Amino acid sequence: MEVKRHKPAVIFIPNLDAWYLALPGAAYTTFTTMLKSIPPNDPVLVLGTAECDVKALPTDLLRDLFGFSKKNRMEIDRPDRVSRTLIMVVFAILISATGEPV
Repeated sequence: MEVKRHKPAVIFIPNLDAWYLALPGAAYTTFTTMLKSIPPNDPVLVLGTAECDVKALPTDLLRDLFGFSKKNRMEIDRPDRVSRTLIMVVFAILISATGEPV
């Protein structure tokens, strides 16, 4: 596993809810087994995003990827409409100033 060779490391899983539903059982078991083989004191961050509320995610998934302790999980609320608009404006200004995507 590349994570063991390159530390600190981030394992990023976008759309965790869709990933879990689409992944075959054997692949999921292999992934979680490899994840559990990483020593707990190794500098590895598992970062997952989801389009749904954390309460809608299967508890087995949360336990397998982030452990039993809820201290290992952080839920970040979706920005409100005004904040999202502000972010888009800032990116548009940065793109127009540099002429390239950020």
